[in-house]
Amino acid sequence: MSEPLPPYTRRDTDRPGWTHNYSHPSDVPPSYADSVRWFFYNSLQPAYLFISLVSAIAAIFLCAIEWRSMSDSEGIVQVLCIVPAVLFTVCTVLQIFAFVAGLGQRIHLLRLAVRLSVVSMGLALAAIIIALANVYANKESIFAQCRAKTFAALNGPMPAGTASVEDEQNVNDYCQYSWNEDAVWDIVWLILILIFSVVYVSLAYRFLRKVENPGFAEARTRPLPADGRAFDAQVDETNTYAMDGLPRRASRDKLVDDEALVDAKMDPMADVYGGRRDHDEPLGHAPEARAEHAAFHEPTIRTVPRAAQDAASEHV
Repeated sequence: MSEPLPPYTRRDTDRPGWTHNYSHPSDVPPSYADSVRWFFYNSLQPAYLFISLVSAIAAIFLCAIEWRSMSDSEGIVQVLCIVPAVLFTVCTVLQIFAFVAGLGQRIHLLRLAVRLSVVSMGLALAAIIIALANVYANKESIFAQCRAKTFAALNGPMPAGTASVEDEQNVNDYCQYSWNEDAVWDIVWLILILIFSVVYVSLAYRFLRKVENPGFAEARTRPLPADGRAFDAQVDETNTYAMDGLPRRASRDKLVDDEALVDAKMDPMADVYGGRRDHDEPLGHAPEARAEHAAFHEPTIRTVPRAAQDAASEHV
């Protein structure tokens, strides 16, 4: 006969390097601090850190573009370029703070960073809208500054009206292309920032909710039982009471009916001499019924004459 197969031993799952195991050897549930640490190092923390880092890099990039545009502009165009540059700078600082808060284990810092994420995304949207409005509102000024700088870069300072028609057309084409490129990129950045803001704020608040309430995700992500019943249809006998699923009024009525049933079993005659006065008075609980029942069952003491007692004793 062949030898029996060795028993199957389950191999431990290899965890990624950035995860931490806070499992307890006994059946004691983990503490709140351990649960918070687990949700910091697992769950949505990598996604939150990644999206915070991406947003910080994008804010730095847009901030550099606006400061560069401000240095190349003049007049009202320059003033309107300073506002988006400052807003993107503040957004950059907030996103760096959000990334640092996600790395730590301080709930109050993470809560502050998540709440400031709404402000950060609002500043980014306001900055790109102002930049787009500046491009369209000051189109003539931008054209004039572009033409002057392009002529100066190609031929040096020239008196007005000395440029050829061919040079004039080339410069106009170049400035038109430059303006179109700026306008298109501002529109693209506006759409990207709008979509990114919704995703980032939703992810940040979900991550914060998991950290503040570690049992929230477990209750929502637990798989359904094999028979397909929902979890709310099951009763956990260790953590719930028999009447948890009933309304308070129904629970109180059921409790009264149970007491009446117990009294009826203990005293069978209560059903005959007691009964219900109305639908609110349980069986055997009416005051009149109790009085009649007590009078019926009260022991009777019989008095026997003394002569009869003596005659009975003599007869014996």
